[in-house]
Amino acid sequence: MANNKRKDFGIDSFIDEVRADQKANQKPARAQREYGEQSKAPIGRPSRTNTLLQRKLAKLVYMDEETDQQLKMMKVMHNYDYKELIFTAVREFIDRHYKDMRLDEEGCANVDKVIEKYKVRE
Repeated sequence: MANNKRKDFGIDSFIDEVRADQKANQKPARAQREYGEQSKAPIGRPSRTNTLLQRKLAKLVYMDEETDQQLKMMKVMHNYDYKELIFTAVREFIDRHYKDMRLDEEGCANVDKVIEKYKVRE
């Protein structure tokens, strides 16, 4: 008859040693963060209301072919997302032209010029 007994090659003791080394090298799970250190973003699917809001906002932004191509090139070359680029442009416009809860004359002229040039109003 065949001998079906399990032979001990010392693998179990080796695995126990590796696990002990891993536990010794791990940081505690709830370590104190230093002041100013950012926490990690939550992992998982974004909330539905957030994605619906983003889709609605994307429909509000006018895009011609030249602007779309330039945004795609910036995305590829510099690894920026469209939202980041559009937010930067809007934020700069607001910082320059929106003061005291009003849009200044230069800002209004710029908006009218872009609307006329790219025919975004129908």
